[in-house]
Amino acid sequence: MGTYYNPPQLLPKVARKLKPGSYSELVAQLQPGERLFGHYDRVIFQNAVYLYSESEFEEFEKQARSGMIARLGYYAMPEEEFKKI
Repeated sequence: MGTYYNPPQLLPKVARKLKPGSYSELVAQLQPGERLFGHYDRVIFQNAVYLYSESEFEEFEKQARSGMIARLGYYAMPEEEFKKI
């Protein structure tokens, strides 16, 4: 079970959108203190999940590639927002 931001629809308002890429490319875009989040749509609800490791990233990307979920974007959440979760 991971760490999720709620409500996920507000993620774009509290975090900076990143350019798509691999896990290492996304992490390279983070500034000190920022955390990587993935925003996904599961049709009946959305998720904003903390992608704390490459394996967590791959787990969600595997679901996106299979069509189980739709990727809405990647975001860099500031540390002060992350502490509120």
